[in-house]
Amino acid sequence: MATTTTTNNATNPNPLPVALFDSLLPKLITVLEEIEKPDGVVTPQARQAVLAATNEFRDALTKAKELATNLPGGDLRIEEQVDVIEMLTELRDRKRRQLAEFSSRTMDAAGPTLNSSSSDSMMTL
Repeated sequence: MATTTTTNNATNPNPLPVALFDSLLPKLITVLEEIEKPDGVVTPQARQAVLAATNEFRDALTKAKELATNLPGGDLRIEEQVDVIEMLTELRDRKRRQLAEFSSRTMDAAGPTLNSSSSDSMMTL
């Protein structure tokens, strides 16, 4: 299973195979249609069709749950995710301020050799 996920990650930046999740609802509909057929589950063929559809849905659902559980950060509660996002946002903002400060120090040290248009472009982050 891990090699399949790794292969998907190498070719696709999305770590989740969207097609797997998109297939869940049609598989469930197939199960329901098999159950609601006029024959129902009376004949052995009908029972076999329901069993096959149910197994296919169950297997896809198991794979989807496994992928969702193994997502990076998937073990965090909502509150913990919000805390991580806030911390990363603060870190980003601090780094931007440091970069702007460093940029202004560099321009001050360079003195009049820089024209105003290049100093404006250096301040834009």
